[in-house]
Amino acid sequence: MKQPRRWIAQRIEQLDPETDYVEIWRLTSTYGLTDFALNLVYTHLFPHFYVPRHGAKPLWHNGDGKVLERATQRVEDTVRNNLLWWHYGPHHPRTQKSVEGINKLHAFHAKRHPGSFAHMDDYVYTLCFSAAALHRFNLKLGLPGYTEKQKIAAHRFWFEMSKLFTDEHGNTIMDMPEDWDSLMAFVDEFENRPWPENEEGRWVTLAVLDQFAYRNFPRPLHGLARALATSTMHPTTWRVHGMTPPPALVRALLLKTAGLGLRVQQTLLPDPTTNYQEAMEAQTRQERRDRSDGIRRLDEDFSTYFRKRHGLPPRGASAETAAQVPAETSFTA
Repeated sequence: MKQPRRWIAQRIEQLDPETDYVEIWRLTSTYGLTDFALNLVYTHLFPHFYVPRHGAKPLWHNGDGKVLERATQRVEDTVRNNLLWWHYGPHHPRTQKSVEGINKLHAFHAKRHPGSFAHMDDYVYTLCFSAAALHRFNLKLGLPGYTEKQKIAAHRFWFEMSKLFTDEHGNTIMDMPEDWDSLMAFVDEFENRPWPENEEGRWVTLAVLDQFAYRNFPRPLHGLARALATSTMHPTTWRVHGMTPPPALVRALLLKTAGLGLRVQQTLLPDPTTNYQEAMEAQTRQERRDRSDGIRRLDEDFSTYFRKRHGLPPRGASAETAAQVPAETSFTA
C-alpha cells in the first residue's frame, strides 16, 4: 500500500516510547538527511564536545590531527558511526561493535594525551547533548521540537547507548540522568560552567568551520557558511573558543532563513521512504570507492588551503612554531 505523505509522524504516534524507543529514534533522526545537512549538524555539534580544555588536545594534536589533515573523512567517519547507531539501536551487534571501536580509539589517544578521556561528565554531556541536539537545533531554527513521545524515546535510546561506552580506564559511564527533564537540566548546567578559554579549541573550531565552508560553498560564500554554523552554537562555545559570532540581528536572520527553507521543503515534499543509512548500504562497491576517493582529494586540498589561510607551518612542525590564533578570532570573515 502507498504510504501517506506524512507517514513518519503517524507511525511515531502509534508507538510506545518506553518499548519502541529505537524505532521512534530511527524515525526521528535518520530520514530526509543529505550530506550537506549532516555536515552542518556535525559543525553545529562538535565544538560543544571539546569545551573542556583537555578535550581539544587529542583533536588538534599540535596541528597534525585528523580534524585538519583528514577533515572531511573525520566528518564521514563520525556520521557513519552515528547513523549506524541511530538506525540499528543500542542492542544491535553492529552498534555494539562500532562503539567498541570508539572506546579503543579513545584509549589509543589517551596514551598520547593522558586524561583526555577520563572525565565522566564529558561522556554524560556528549550523550545528553546527542539526545537533545535535534530538538534544540529545530527550536533555534523556529521549527517544532520533539513531541512528548520523542522526548521519552530520545532519553531511553541514549540511556541505553551510555551502557556501551567506557572511559580511557575502561570504566562504564555512570550517572546518566533518569528522565528527559533532568537530561536537559544537566546539559544546561554543564554548558554554563565557567570553562576557561581554550586555545587548542580555537584551532579545532577554525578547522571544523572552514571544512564545512570549503566542502559546501564557493569561496565568496565561505564567510556566510561560517556565520550560519556559528549562529547555531551555544554562547559558551563562542567564549571558550574565542569566537566572534555574527551580530544578533544577523544571527536571527540566518537562523530564520534556514528554518524557513527547511519548513518549505518539509511542506512541499512527502516524507522519504528510505533513510540515509539504507541509502548508504545500497551503494555499489564502485560508488563507495568513488566517494572515498573524492573525500581523500578534498582533504588533501583542504589541508593545504587551511595551512595557507591561517599561516600554519608544514605538517609535523612543533607546536611552538605554529601561528597563534588571537584571543578573539572572527569566525565569520
